[in-house]
Amino acid sequence: MFIRDERPDDVSRISRIQYDAFKNHPVHAPGAEPTEHRIVERLRASGRLTLSLLAEAGDEAVGHVALSPAVVGAAREGWFLLGPVGVSPHFQGQGIGSALVRAALRRMREVRADGVVLVGGPRSTPASASSTCPACSTRACRSNTSWRRASTTRFPGARSSPTRPSPKARSAHRP
Repeated sequence: MFIRDERPDDVSRISRIQYDAFKNHPVHAPGAEPTEHRIVERLRASGRLTLSLLAEAGDEAVGHVALSPAVVGAAREGWFLLGPVGVSPHFQGQGIGSALVRAALRRMREVRADGVVLVGGPRSTPASASSTCPACSTRACRSNTSWRRASTTRFPGARSSPTRPSPKARSAHRP
């Protein structure tokens, strides 16, 4: 498996990965169509797709992760939302999602981001998260049934900390 940055000719493959990964996923109501591919498309179209990594096995695209700017509590910059993380159904359970999360965290550490927030349900969130996100007490997190767990990774030397969540905590991730 090889993880690399998204290229312009990857756009449709990434949308397919995200759609297939979340089709019939328990984060959606039975019969509901997934929206994760649209999240990535909207982030890209708005110029807020900070990092987009594609996992390949041979010539086949098998996984994807996106990162976008996030406002977490009083921290208005330096924080990023990780997600969605999608892996093609035939490749799930092989550690590809976790490898994508590790690669994304490594890249954000390299660019000296303050931290990364990972939001997702227990069955969709890799075990790479480190601590409970204080922003999860906000109404947006409570009202979105797919946002069941939030975790933060704060990097050493971070300029800001989300220790005092604002009632208006938000991110570019939500369409």
